[in-house]
Amino acid sequence: MKIFLSENAFVAIVTAAVETFPQETLGTLIGFPNPEKILVQLAVPYQTADRTEIDVSPNPNRSGRMERFLHRVTLMETVGDFHSHPSIPLETGYKLSKEDKASTMIEGLGLVVVINRDSIERAWEHMEKGSLWGSVYPFSLRLTSWYKNDEGRFEIASIHCPYALGLGL
Repeated sequence: MKIFLSENAFVAIVTAAVETFPQETLGTLIGFPNPEKILVQLAVPYQTADRTEIDVSPNPNRSGRMERFLHRVTLMETVGDFHSHPSIPLETGYKLSKEDKASTMIEGLGLVVVINRDSIERAWEHMEKGSLWGSVYPFSLRLTSWYKNDEGRFEIASIHCPYALGLGL
């Protein structure tokens, strides 16, 4: 599975993670799915989510209202969600927790943004296993998209975001 992030989706995801740091962020991904790839056009953060440094959850009434509204005004589909794992090592924090796995819909995406304060500035790059990582000073971020296949297994979906490449230096 390949995930293509638009400029708008990338900026919204990274901005939401930076804005709520050191607490978690949460949002919905809107776009166009097909069997081999998903084009993520928009990422919309949940402004009223209940958040802590280790957990985030939407208000069920408001998130349902938002999903219906977004479908009507964009004519696109909800293709998944995103949330952050703040202050966890970039090398290990990209994995899904049991709670993350339970909330990921079949054939949907669960995009995890690991974010840490970091004095190292690095250009954005696509990693070998499909993640996207880089920095926007003073933060380093790693975006990893998980896909729940028809058998219920979680796999990393390869993220492609040409806009992000070269940022951070």
